[in-house]
Amino acid sequence: MTLRGLRNCKAVPSTAVVLVLGLVASFVVMLVGAGPSMAMTAQDASGFPGQQVTVLLSNQQANPAFTYWQVAAPANTSIANAQGNQGGGLSPFACSFTATAAQCGPSGNGGWGAGNTVTLTLTISPAAPAGSYAGSTSLPNESANFTVTVLPPPAPTVDSPASGSQTLNPQPQVSGTKLAGHSLRLSLDGQAACLVPADAATLWSCTPPAPLAPGPHTASAVQASPGGSTSTASETASFEVLEPAQLLPGHAGPDTIIPGRTVAHKISFTNNGPGTARGVAAGAASADFLIADCVLSGSTVPCSSLGEGTLSLGDLAPGTAAIVSINLTLPADRLPGSTATITATASSINEASSPVAASKTLAVVALPPPAILAPAQGSTSTERRPVLSGTGDLLSAVAVSANGQVVCAAAPVDASGAWRCPVPAPLPVGTVRVTASQTDSNGLSSAATEGYFVVDIAPPLVSSPQGGVQTRERRPAIGGSSGYPGAEVTVTGTSAGRLCTATVAGDGTWWCTPASDLALGVARIQATQSLNGFTSLASPGVGFTVLGPVATKPVEPQPPAPAPTPAPTPVPTLARPVPAPAPPMQGPPIQGPPTPGPPAPQPGPPSPPPSLAAGNEPLRMDMRFGSGIIIPGETMRMMGTLGPNRTDSAVTLLVNGTVNKGMIYRSVSAAPTGECVVATQNFSCTIVLEPGQAAELTIRLIADLLNAPASANQQLTVTSSNAAQNNSMTVTSAVKGTSETSALASQISAFPGPLIPLIALFLLALAATETERRKSGRPILPATPFNSRTSS
Repeated sequence: MTLRGLRNCKAVPSTAVVLVLGLVASFVVMLVGAGPSMAMTAQDASGFPGQQVTVLLSNQQANPAFTYWQVAAPANTSIANAQGNQGGGLSPFACSFTATAAQCGPSGNGGWGAGNTVTLTLTISPAAPAGSYAGSTSLPNESANFTVTVLPPPAPTVDSPASGSQTLNPQPQVSGTKLAGHSLRLSLDGQAACLVPADAATLWSCTPPAPLAPGPHTASAVQASPGGSTSTASETASFEVLEPAQLLPGHAGPDTIIPGRTVAHKISFTNNGPGTARGVAAGAASADFLIADCVLSGSTVPCSSLGEGTLSLGDLAPGTAAIVSINLTLPADRLPGSTATITATASSINEASSPVAASKTLAVVALPPPAILAPAQGSTSTERRPVLSGTGDLLSAVAVSANGQVVCAAAPVDASGAWRCPVPAPLPVGTVRVTASQTDSNGLSSAATEGYFVVDIAPPLVSSPQGGVQTRERRPAIGGSSGYPGAEVTVTGTSAGRLCTATVAGDGTWWCTPASDLALGVARIQATQSLNGFTSLASPGVGFTVLGPVATKPVEPQPPAPAPTPAPTPVPTLARPVPAPAPPMQGPPIQGPPTPGPPAPQPGPPSPPPSLAAGNEPLRMDMRFGSGIIIPGETMRMMGTLGPNRTDSAVTLLVNGTVNKGMIYRSVSAAPTGECVVATQNFSCTIVLEPGQAAELTIRLIADLLNAPASANQQLTVTSSNAAQNNSMTVTSAVKGTSETSALASQISAFPGPLIPLIALFLLALAATETERRKSGRPILPATPFNSRTSS
């Protein structure tokens, strides 16, 4: 090749020149080694298929003028560049080259001096098999051989998954680096997984063809050159495929909160599997609440860790949960109608979505009004001082008003959530409107609850005439007591309709006289009362007997005699009783027996009522004193039984008793079960009788030493929850120290049956005496009415 040809060669990179020079030098060395002229030096080179290597060639002695430096490329290589340089820093000399050879020079007139170099750049064929291949370099006086070694491919790299890593992906992408033009084979757990074909890329990736089982796994790869040379295996990457968990935070607690209050809240952290959640970290945070008192499995844990989301829950097996209890406090300045939120989080290496979050929003509400439970809404009762009650907030006090008047300013709510308000003064008859509101310890007040109930009027008590008495007065004074001063009392008879009306006096008593005569025979009366537009039920019926005039023998006509002075009309001997409280239980009006026909000539006890079905008849009353005579100043005991109850269900009895003036009740008791209230001249007992059960009543009373009456007259009434059992009786007992006539009258009243014949004879004798007196002109004495012991 001529110098012109060399000058026309394209410039090559310096690295190629170096490689060529190395090859030339090696070639020269090889030539020198072959004979005495082998003085050149050449560097050996090595590389991978497709790479470029540089060989530096150098001459060691002088060579003739106008001669050329020749270089031959090793097999499986091609010359990419050749660059000559004169020794001693002189200017370079030109080289021309082909793929297989290079020629530098020729030298000038002075020939080749020692120390010149040729840098030869060789490209190893991409398909070159691994091995050593020789090239040569020469000048006329010296030569050398050089070697280019084609290396087998290096081991590729496996970069992902990183060794020691964990993944939830059962088919993770495995990737790394390789040489361009090389193919790659990936092995997972020692088994071939996939083949990456040869291409120009230096990065490779492969996805396992099937999901990997949870647990540890290994990955390694080898690459092969186009010439078929294979690399050693890459470093083994060890990784773990995790079994996935499914964490789910949950909230439990109230949905509302009152400003300034603290509520208990629970957060559950549940693993729904299928794998164990390892190293679970829990958190709870809120911009609205103050979180305090954090407890996990019965032990206090730092709330700060919970707020940072780093509270360790350990490992959670599938289907298990950890529960954290906390207290949430809402500031007192929060307005009702707003909301407050708390968010819980959970993280685990087995949870792909970590951190998993769940929020709970509470509505901020006003302090609710209290509830009014009693008296029930719209109910009716005769109780004028009821106990108002209901439920409310545990940290509050309840203010209660009735008809606009405060009855309880601050009734506390007890630990059970209940409040009570006894009404301090009697309420008026009519509709009572109640309002209640509550105020808590933070000064927060609720709206008011409204309700109403009706205070009804109870029936009046009829105490005169007493039940069971006999009287010849056709218009007896009727009276009793009431707890409603100013009420209008209306008295009606069984067959006579309205008898009379009266207004209750300030002391609670009332009296009226029938406008017309009562029919002879058994009379039944009862009374109602009205106030503020309300009318009570009828009082228990009171039965008594109205007797006709005393029969006498006919009197023969006598000559006229001076008319005697008329005697005053006798006043009925009915004692006006002390007022007693109205009975709380009411029954329908008691119907009396039919009015009897004309009276017989001689009076007798009233006829018994008609027989009724078993149990539905007046309750039996058997009351008597142990001694027939009462001694003033000494306590006498009266005993007896009520019942038995012949019905098939329990009944409630109200037993009332009154006694005339001069007698005093000391005590009254009822057995087996009964509660009695005793006043000076009246008492009241409440008794419950089970089916077949009878009550024993014990009454102790005393006659006043200074004001003892001639006899003790007691009116006993029984009002039953079964109205058919209502009954009454009068018990009269003589008081020792009174007149013989009064004592005799007491005995006649107590034991009328055996003395009826004697009474008849006495009346006949009295009639004869009166006839004789008229003949002689003596005044006629009025007859004295009497009472007898009867029961109805």
